[in-house]
Amino acid sequence: MADLAGLLGSQRAALTTVGLSRGSWQNRQVPPPQVSAPIHQADRAYESRISQEDRSRIGDLILAGWAGGNSVSHSYAAAWDQGLYLASQRSWWRIAAEIEDQMLRPQIPKKSGKRSPRQVPVLKATGPGQVWSWDITDLYSTWSGVVFKAYKIIDIFSREIKGYRVEERESDHMAVEMFRTAIAAHGGPGVVHADSGPAMTSNALRDYLTGEGVDLSHNRPYVSNDNPFSEASFRTMKYRPTDLRVGQGCPRVRGWLRSLVQP
Repeated sequence: MADLAGLLGSQRAALTTVGLSRGSWQNRQVPPPQVSAPIHQADRAYESRISQEDRSRIGDLILAGWAGGNSVSHSYAAAWDQGLYLASQRSWWRIAAEIEDQMLRPQIPKKSGKRSPRQVPVLKATGPGQVWSWDITDLYSTWSGVVFKAYKIIDIFSREIKGYRVEERESDHMAVEMFRTAIAAHGGPGVVHADSGPAMTSNALRDYLTGEGVDLSHNRPYVSNDNPFSEASFRTMKYRPTDLRVGQGCPRVRGWLRSLVQP
């Protein structure tokens, strides 16, 4: 190694050449003292190690909690509420995994999975003003993570836009204001269909529409294509050659949508 270091100019370059770390080289030059009966690290007695007495106490608390139908986390929190902190919650779970009789664990109730299927919403319009469909879509802005919310109501028979607005957030009272303006201008429909979003299923909108004598219809849970009229209308709007693509401010986006609705 000394000869190689002399040729390369440094010991570090010589160690790099032979693929040997500096620590290994130092241990070979000055080997550490040998221990006659080494103790494995997992068996060493650290000051922070949980004593056998505390492990037994934690095990008793876990078994008592299982007998009452409580989880390990519940027993851990209950002991902490009483001012008893013996180990971390993760240590409690490790001790629980070492208990031989795992059949004492409380059984977690499982969902039956038997959910009655909902019927497909089928709405038929033979003329304008009978069925409206509405939804909210995102319009991107020039700021990262910021989108504008475009609200729109269409008549599924004539495809006429009965109401619209652009806001910076999705809100139930804004939807109510939009419907109030649309009904005042065009009259109330027989049915309003929408998906199951928070604004669509809000109590404020439901109370207003039912007060106007309008029936409500919603998508089935976890079904994304039960509102095809609004989805198709949004696609047509957002894929036009004059699409705004990215809005530079809420007033400009409102003007762009106004130009589409009222050319």
